[in-house]
Amino acid sequence: MNESYRHFAERQQKRNPSLETLLQFLATASSRTSTCRIISLDFYNDTLSPRQREIQVERLAHLLGDQGDGFVGRFVICEDLDPLIIEWLGTALQIDPMFFAAHIHHTSVGPGSDPPSLVTLSSILHAKEFVNLHFHRVIEFQDAPPNRRMFQTSIVPRKIMAVRVTGNKWLGLEQHCCSILRVSSQSIPWLYLILVDPPSTNAIAKGHRDKSCSSPTSVRIRPFQGGYEDFLPAQLPDQRDSDIGPGRHSMLDDIAYYWTRAPQLHFRRDSPTLLSACYIPLHLVASEWTQYIRLMSRSVKQFEYSVMGLPALLKDLSRLDSDLQALQSWRRRTITTMFKLHHVSKFIRTRCLAEPDSGVWTALADDFNELSANADTHGKRLEAMVPVVTSFIQVLDSRRALAETANISRVTYLALVFVPLTFASSLFSMEVDNAPGGRAFWMYFAVAVPLLILVLLIAWLHPLATFAVDLGQSWLPWLKMLRGNWKPRLHPGGHASGAAEQDDHLPGADLYA
Repeated sequence: MNESYRHFAERQQKRNPSLETLLQFLATASSRTSTCRIISLDFYNDTLSPRQREIQVERLAHLLGDQGDGFVGRFVICEDLDPLIIEWLGTALQIDPMFFAAHIHHTSVGPGSDPPSLVTLSSILHAKEFVNLHFHRVIEFQDAPPNRRMFQTSIVPRKIMAVRVTGNKWLGLEQHCCSILRVSSQSIPWLYLILVDPPSTNAIAKGHRDKSCSSPTSVRIRPFQGGYEDFLPAQLPDQRDSDIGPGRHSMLDDIAYYWTRAPQLHFRRDSPTLLSACYIPLHLVASEWTQYIRLMSRSVKQFEYSVMGLPALLKDLSRLDSDLQALQSWRRRTITTMFKLHHVSKFIRTRCLAEPDSGVWTALADDFNELSANADTHGKRLEAMVPVVTSFIQVLDSRRALAETANISRVTYLALVFVPLTFASSLFSMEVDNAPGGRAFWMYFAVAVPLLILVLLIAWLHPLATFAVDLGQSWLPWLKMLRGNWKPRLHPGGHASGAAEQDDHLPGADLYA
């Protein structure tokens, strides 16, 4: 079974080269214990909310069974995917390898590998019966991270980028993905497979994902300010409910929470569409993107330098270099963010045409458009900071160049003093009488002091001569102008007048007039 799906993906890779990431992931034999967690949400006619139950990995063979009376459909949510689960699900449910490839894609496989969303036309992607929702979760580091680039502890390698906001406070952007697939099967009315990433409590520094490392560098992390805001209506004060909302830590638990406590009225149980099945994941992803926009706003405030802090800032070249690198990273990150948000918005608008209550989906698409507009606004403000930081670095470099020039001038003056004295001492060092304490020691000063004065005079006259030349060149246009305006006043019958009249009849006089 395992070999068949891998071989199928290898054959498909000849048509879709973007499946290279999936093949590399399937070929990786992880030595870690599988932490995959699977639950199912079963819908029945006699109950409004679905029934939640845990599914052991060994019981995956009964995924299409265990239906019971009144059964209408099932959600299967899988957390922390591993190669064995992919091969079993892909073979049993006949899943398109593009679905897994788009979910597990990560940037650490090399620059030559691109995700399917970048190399496939959007019209082809939106026509498929699955969607991959990539987003970033904002986290807080409890301690200063050792590197800017770190990784999660999940089996699918997800990147965490550290972002310093103020002083020693560090936040992070944690890559996440939620993928939803409609499974076509004749043995079950309808089945949706949802893949999510596991919650993270630690971030591992780059180069320490190998568990064989004796002392991996890890930092404790937590959701930023408790996580996203609940999008359900507020409860009335007289409603006594022990429920305090979603956990905001595990996306699997959050999806199960919203489906069991707030079933959607527009969800058609008999034959739900892909868009209606994505209603709760789309709201969760939009809430996470809202936190991301808040981080962008904080970063804009960080780079708005105050006038009072400029003197200290212009002395700290390392901070300016760090700020410039961060701003350049935000430029690329903003482009990727807008691409992901536009992809989701287009997916909603393409699918909502077939929905009876299209107003709900239009409002949700407007939310993603607003998030994209806010990201574009903050991205432009961050990009406008790049020339400012670059100018600060140039000012600091020019100040350092002037200081180095002054130091070189001081060394030059010292050389002008000691070189003549050393030259004179070398001339008189062959005679014992000229040594210090000798009877002719005065001859050293008689020669060295005039020589030193001559050298200093030449060194002083050189810039003076340069100044005189520059002064003469600056006065030259004025002298030419005065000379052109001055004309000699002679008698009309004088020699000068006759010479001028004679010159008027010379050949070519009109040409040079």
